[in-house]
Amino acid sequence: MDRCEQLAGIINEFSRTHDRGILERMHSLGDVGECIVSGLYGSATLADWKRFDSYVIAALRQPDQAMTSILCDVLDRRDSHVPANVTDDIVDLLHDIGDPAAISSLERAMLNPPEWDEFYHFARKSMWALLKIGTPEAINAVHKATQSDIPDIREEAQRKLGTGKGEPHRE
Repeated sequence: MDRCEQLAGIINEFSRTHDRGILERMHSLGDVGECIVSGLYGSATLADWKRFDSYVIAALRQPDQAMTSILCDVLDRRDSHVPANVTDDIVDLLHDIGDPAAISSLERAMLNPPEWDEFYHFARKSMWALLKIGTPEAINAVHKATQSDIPDIREEAQRKLGTGKGEPHRE
């Protein structure tokens, strides 16, 4: 059995039990980034969001820029069938990866939060990911949020950029 098959077995068991301790077995497999990318693409193609989220959680242990494209694709779908926790986990992973290729997707997520983001936590997390990326384009995206019609997003952006009340955020 190759490493990708072993990882798939770990992911299957994790999907059934949600026991994060199971993911510790990933360490014995070494670098399985390519296997995770393959699993992300495969589960997204099948719209198997429970399995996709299990791969995202596994990816949090081995974040890699090779994952950015599929993560942004799913984030940009704004598909009501993708559970909120999955899109939330995607933004966590994009934050950890810090790939400038995610800027446009994160900007859309920040400026147009989903209906379920009642308190704008998801939008804020998207903003934090942009700030971590830190390129001029990412900072410009956050600057756009200072003009948001949504007070919570506008004030958070102003605070993070130091253009409003409070101290700016430092990563």
